Amino acid sequence: MGEELAGLLRSWRARLEPADVGLPAGRRRRVPGLRREEVAALAGLPLGQYTRLERGQRPRLAPGAAVRLARALHLGADERLRLLALVEAAPQGGPPDAGTRLRPELATLVTAIDGAAATVLDTGLNVLAWNRAGHALLAGHLDPSVSPSPGAHRPRHNLAVQLFLDPQTRRLYPEWDVEARRAVALLRHAVAREPDDSRLAVLVGELTGASRQFAALWARPPHTPGSYGKVRIRHPLVGLLPLVFAWTEFADRTGNRLLLHHAEPSAAARATFRMLTELSGPVQGPIDTP
Repeated sequence: MGEELAGLLRSWRARLEPADVGLPAGRRRRVPGLRREEVAALAGLPLGQYTRLERGQRPRLAPGAAVRLARALHLGADERLRLLALVEAAPQGGPPDAGTRLRPELATLVTAIDGAAATVLDTGLNVLAWNRAGHALLAGHLDPSVSPSPGAHRPRHNLAVQLFLDPQTRRLYPEWDVEARRAVALLRHAVAREPDDSRLAVLVGELTGASRQFAALWARPPHTPGSYGKVRIRHPLVGLLPLVFAWTEFADRTGNRLLLHHAEPSAAARATFRMLTELSGPVQGPIDTP
């Protein structure tokens, strides 16, 4: 059964061109069809899981995941039934994600940070906590405790979802394409680190299906995200903000990161940043999940 499924998956993948699924053609490919990582992303599956399916190893797939895979491969009715018959039912959901919870002492420290915008994110760029300036800078137009995603299953803000799917967030960045590439690079790094994380796979699958720009960037060769640099934000309350930023990862193996933004070292930039902090609402701490 595993070998039959593997052969079918390879043949179905080989007959699809990037244009068939809304991806850019790019350079000429050495072999016909989509790449494994493209099919996995389109189906919202971890790359490691899809690779095992194509190798005939552990052909287990939850019914919902099998339907997404059939849709990603553009299967006809008979082919879809064949796929569902060959995959063994597997329980849905993934392992507990320790990275989606923040230790209380870290949340307290983030809330107490003054003079910089501080945001804590997990590996999937979900916001775990932020201080007043962090929320005002990155999502001041959104309720800090309610998810901006249309999917009720997403319990918190997600910077990648905001960047690609929220028009107001997009307008914050004069160099949006730079931020978009950075977000994709961070997600690629997370997927490479945890290839079997089903939550990451679902996020990438959702973004690939909802944003052609995300799909195009995801299909490009990966690059290393910078851990510090400069960024400009055109904020609706205070105008153009020239900022410096830095990412740092906590040493607790969760993959959670602290993102700091601060004004560039000029009197005008510092005054504008201070104005934003004063105009924003009360300090925000950890974001609880339902």
